[in-house]
Amino acid sequence: MHHLLLLLVVLLATPTLSIIRFSNITADKGELSLAVWAGAKLYVASSDDITLLSNVKITNNGEIKTAWDLSQLGTNPDGSEIGWKANGTITISSTNVENDAMWMTGFLYFTTFTQAQDPNFHVYLVNRKISITSNSDDVTLVFLNLNLGLRNQTSPLYIPDKSSQVSSVSSLPTSSFAIFWNEPMETYKDPVADASRQQRIFSNPLRIDAVWYFANVEPFQVFNDVWYIRSNGFLKFDVQQGWDDPNGGTTSAVTTTGLLMSSYAPENVTIHMISNAENSAISGLSVIYNLLYSVSFQMSGLEETINTNNDFRNARKEVWVPKLSNYFSVQSN
Repeated sequence: MHHLLLLLVVLLATPTLSIIRFSNITADKGELSLAVWAGAKLYVASSDDITLLSNVKITNNGEIKTAWDLSQLGTNPDGSEIGWKANGTITISSTNVENDAMWMTGFLYFTTFTQAQDPNFHVYLVNRKISITSNSDDVTLVFLNLNLGLRNQTSPLYIPDKSSQVSSVSSLPTSSFAIFWNEPMETYKDPVADASRQQRIFSNPLRIDAVWYFANVEPFQVFNDVWYIRSNGFLKFDVQQGWDDPNGGTTSAVTTTGLLMSSYAPENVTIHMISNAENSAISGLSVIYNLLYSVSFQMSGLEETINTNNDFRNARKEVWVPKLSNYFSVQSN
């Protein structure tokens, strides 16, 4: 029997706690004090103009670096970024005027103290192809996306501003990994914490009514400014900047799993799932969603509509959070 599970994600932007966007820092707004833990690490993710980055100044307990300086700190031997350790009060200011700053796409990202002290917590800037192999348990891999430069004023909404492409994913039945959108919170190691459950968008093995491990994982794309992977055991994959329209794509195996992310507006997307006529098949779909519009999902023998609902709003924080729908499946000959 061949099994296929395609996990589809429809996401909208949500507020972040550990990101300062350079477009929001201007000369007329003055100096901004950041709620950064002493001992935390600061990183810059930006493809903005050098002059504009040089006009953004970060003061760390009296020591001053520009955003450009931070972007040039380099990498560790494993390819992860070198961060700037917070030694006290952190402030940020800029001499950029609003008309210039508004076009900046980069941001300052900072960890918590606990994350900075974790030897298995690594931050990567997705500005090149990065090949990652991990054999360790309890690993956290954080990825900072850069602007793609694909969008203009007439671009369809489904084209993202930023995107990572992940391919050549390899793991073992005895290992596990999960993908999370937005930056890791202080409870990043707790899989049942509210933040972890709300941010998790993919896992292998997949746990629905049973534990389903897939040897084949389709290439996928993640749009968020920051996203991360939690891994236990062997995991190998490539990640690079880029985006391809998934519409019309075909799966690479009859037994496979994957992630499809849609940005802002639902679009008609067709994924062709290859099959083996000699075997029966199960095709399944899990949906993690944060919707402004109703979305219909169709497979041969299955049609399901997810409707918008005001109950999706998180009353505690007054923000939109993704919700997990039921698991849908269809069996065929």
